[in-house]
Amino acid sequence: MEDDSPFTNEDFWKDKTKIYFRRSKLEESPAEVEKITSLLELDSSSKILDVGCGIGRISNRLAKRGHEVTGIDISKKHLEIAERISKEMKVDVEYIKEDMRNYYREDHFDAAISVYTSFGYFEDKLDDKKVLDNIYRSLKSDSLFLIELPGKECIARFVESPKFRVRKKIENALPEKIFRILCRLKLFFDSIRGKPTVSINLEIKEGWVKEIYLAKINGEIEEIKTSRRLYSAWELKKLMKDVGFSEIKTFGSLDKNHYDEKARKLFMVGKKVGP
Repeated sequence: MEDDSPFTNEDFWKDKTKIYFRRSKLEESPAEVEKITSLLELDSSSKILDVGCGIGRISNRLAKRGHEVTGIDISKKHLEIAERISKEMKVDVEYIKEDMRNYYREDHFDAAISVYTSFGYFEDKLDDKKVLDNIYRSLKSDSLFLIELPGKECIARFVESPKFRVRKKIENALPEKIFRILCRLKLFFDSIRGKPTVSINLEIKEGWVKEIYLAKINGEIEEIKTSRRLYSAWELKKLMKDVGFSEIKTFGSLDKNHYDEKARKLFMVGKKVGP
């Protein structure tokens, strides 16, 4: 059966680089790399796998620190940008265009990462498990894996927040046409401030978060639909245990803060323990 997930659709990623990798996010990258290096206890020349590497914002900086990095991604466009930036930074990174459900390199890497919500896009939950199994197989014994995504608890808190409730009341009170006009006006002013997207609908249903938003791309306004499976901390920890990870730790930030009511993302670190 043909996979109609946006993950495998090159057109979905094309020309949207500025949306997913905004300047503000790129500016955070050096600090993120510093924290990832500490969290994974990386040696100066570790072999690292970056799953869903995008434009290489983390991979290239890890390579700059002396690590041997392999980045895999489904988007040809993103990998072309990643390779161009690696040349500008004068670093050597192995970039591979591959579906994360298919890639593994047996017992090869000292660490692996999947950050910036690069997980949970497949219709079949077994595909998510397959991705984690591939990562586990690719790691050497006693190596660590870091995954980051918006936890189900974080999303639940967001939709229950006063700000989101007020927004939903406005959305429900206005005719759809008027609401979309207001969204376009908001997008106009937000884009001037460097925020080229505005959400017009967010729905949580049957364990998935589905969002529709307007984005300003190359001067034109596009409507983009995204969806991904939500995992609670318990569900993700169980999935990681099922493929073999142990000594799993849960955090609310790369600073190792608690995963509590203040957390905006879910971070989890698991270990492949040797025989």
